[in-house]
Amino acid sequence: MTAIWTIRPRHKLAKLLAYIRYPLNSSERKLFRGRLIETIEFNGFQRRQFAGPKSVSYSGLLLDAEYGISVEDGLPVFRDARTPTISVIIPNYNHAAFLKERIRSILDQEIEFHELIILDDASTDDSRNVILETIRDISVPVRLVFNETNSGSIFRQWEKGFELAKGDLIWLCESDDTCDPRFLGTLVPYFSDPSVMMAFGRIDSIDREGIVVPQSGLSLSASKFWGAPIIASAYSWFNGPFGNKNIVANVGGCLFRRQEFSPDIFSELASYRICGDWYLYSRVARGGRIAYDPNAKAYFRVHTSNSSKASLKSESFYNEHVRIAQALRRHYEVNKSAIRLLLQNAWAICVANLGYAAGREFAQGGLIGEVMKTPRNINHILLILAACDEHVVSAACRLANTVSGRGEDVTVLLSGDASFFDRAHGFLSPSVSILPSIFAERMGLDLFLTEFGITMVWVSDHEIGGMGEACRSLRIPLHKSSFEGLDFSALGPEARSG
Repeated sequence: MTAIWTIRPRHKLAKLLAYIRYPLNSSERKLFRGRLIETIEFNGFQRRQFAGPKSVSYSGLLLDAEYGISVEDGLPVFRDARTPTISVIIPNYNHAAFLKERIRSILDQEIEFHELIILDDASTDDSRNVILETIRDISVPVRLVFNETNSGSIFRQWEKGFELAKGDLIWLCESDDTCDPRFLGTLVPYFSDPSVMMAFGRIDSIDREGIVVPQSGLSLSASKFWGAPIIASAYSWFNGPFGNKNIVANVGGCLFRRQEFSPDIFSELASYRICGDWYLYSRVARGGRIAYDPNAKAYFRVHTSNSSKASLKSESFYNEHVRIAQALRRHYEVNKSAIRLLLQNAWAICVANLGYAAGREFAQGGLIGEVMKTPRNINHILLILAACDEHVVSAACRLANTVSGRGEDVTVLLSGDASFFDRAHGFLSPSVSILPSIFAERMGLDLFLTEFGITMVWVSDHEIGGMGEACRSLRIPLHKSSFEGLDFSALGPEARSG
């Protein structure tokens, strides 16, 4: 039986090494220790950096002229030149004191958004009057939904906002937070890459007056890891830093693609009181990639009426961390090191807020071992499609959309020119991530399949050279098909062993 509170020796080692390295310089010692801890907690996570495209245009698309945009790796992507529409959703409850600032921070963005949806959950303060006064003269279409009775769940309000939203991208803005005017302008370009499902920025805490609150750990500005843009697969994010802790502290610090979710997803989301945002991030990222850019700045307000701060005194906060750990195991088969750190971090917060007795109760028994027994039950299916006629493209894309609609993760790897990519892109659901086949080839097929957590591969008549060998070495089932007349039931979780 392993107690969570005994598993912090590497943090203590980092502190010791920092003292040895910088015995007389406390600032350098803190910086060095923080960077060592980052290395520990990020669990071998590999960054794929975004440098911006050098591009030429093809029928509404951009294709990188050098087949490579990554600063470090030269990994290629197709780029969608069409400007995405953006739905902004503000769920509010009793934040009249901050609403004007929040709405102004959205209206002051340097790029346009396409609709503003404001949901008031039966506030008992002056919220409604503040909302009406602030939006009175704005030109953006506004949808107001004022509940007569409180829904009892912020996540129910989120669901309502998703149902109303029409944009390609969703920006869900908590009503007591704020952001920099360049927030949207920094993150939206990432979505020209159709493999990017979610993007987030640097998030600092502020107090009631809007003054930045110093961080107890390594500051983001000093962090080696968080100092540069990053783009990587959702699978590697959740087996790295995103599996250890909720690194997007406020949902307003990110953007994600609007997708059709099953009622089961919303039901699961609403069952959380506190950690639903973390669960949502894991679902919207799907089988694609997540981008981070420190130049997109958002601010998370910490104050006495803040629900996140109050939740630290609730046992639900810690119980939901166990549920999140299980959910991440089901979706991304998150490794033991990340799960250990997730529960460790929850235990440390529990001790700080509820005391050692509560922490001991939280960590009793073989908690890590029990969580690790949770099996993966969401496939990540890779569908490889070479240039072919319209009939085959349509059939393959219908297959991808159907499987994605059932809750599986789907990535389509396309081999062909930009006009072929354009045709396929038009058939595919926003929940399906898309990459050119040269991406996997340049990355190395074994590394690509591993980093994206692929559990099954479907190919048309034209197979990427070496894919069969890579699948055999990693024991990943590979199926060849014309993509017509397929039995979708063969794509269930049990098929992974086939």
